[in-house]
Amino acid sequence: MAEPTVWTRAKPALELAGERRWDARLLATLGLDFDVVTNGAANDAEAILLFTTVPACRENVVEVRSRSAAVLVAVLENADVLQRVEALEDGADDVLSEPYETCELLARLRAVMRRVHRPLPNVLRVADLELDLARGGVRRGTRAIDLSRTEFALLTALARRAGDVVPHRRLAEEVWGGPDAVGPTTLHTFVSYLRGKIEEPSRTRLLRTVRGVGYALGT
Repeated sequence: MAEPTVWTRAKPALELAGERRWDARLLATLGLDFDVVTNGAANDAEAILLFTTVPACRENVVEVRSRSAAVLVAVLENADVLQRVEALEDGADDVLSEPYETCELLARLRAVMRRVHRPLPNVLRVADLELDLARGGVRRGTRAIDLSRTEFALLTALARRAGDVVPHRRLAEEVWGGPDAVGPTTLHTFVSYLRGKIEEPSRTRLLRTVRGVGYALGT
């Protein structure tokens, strides 16, 4: 079974553009949500991540735009506000300046992808469990459930892939910002807290552990 992603379809193709040696951890993190291409232009790429210097930015953005209408996120080295604005005006859909946090890079890629794909729903339902993503509320049946911010993020990550086993690294990336940001023991502790709040003796169990793999939410 394919590893679950934030998408409700196949992973979008992501082209990495620019002259650099790609960091293995960055490639692994991007690969959780995208089909990453690093060996040249990808004709079917839905998104392009361009790493460039400020002096070469305009030329590189124009070159990419001349061959592709894909979502384009540019990452510039030590760019100030005006330089980032210029990159946007030249054709980039979003711009980051190095140094950056990988979790922010992923969030920005997802955000611009949502402009061209149907947005994810604001309310998620798994059996009689309901998550209101806009208000941050959780209910099971008629009972309101009070969750911490981390518990809510963890439950959301599981509910988006209800019925599938979500791997440890995928949960660590979405909730804590990196696939190695927390260890299995810490993750298990938070899952136990969450299970204690959403489970009831009189109701069907929803949150299960798949030992050595991850966790799944569903009946």
